[in-house]
Amino acid sequence: MTTWFNHVVAPVLQQHLGDSEYINGPNFTATDVYVGFSLFVAETQLGLLETHKQLKAYLHRLMARPAFQAALKGWQ
Repeated sequence: MTTWFNHVVAPVLQQHLGDSEYINGPNFTATDVYVGFSLFVAETQLGLLETHKQLKAYLHRLMARPAFQAALKGWQ
C-alpha cells in the first residue's frame, strides 16, 4: 500500500493541489472534505503522509475548518 500511495496517489494529489490552498483552487469545496477524509485515514491509520509535507500541510488546513471537523464527528 505504501508504494502505491507514494507513487500513484500522492503525486496526483500534489499535482492537483499545486500552489493552491485547496484541491479546486482558492475555495474550500466538498471535494476537499472527501479528499481530506481519505488523507486523514492515510495519516492517522496508516502513517502515509510522513514524507509528503505538502499533503500533510493541506490536511492540517482542512482539519482546522469547522466543516471538516463536523464531517469527522462520529468517526473519531
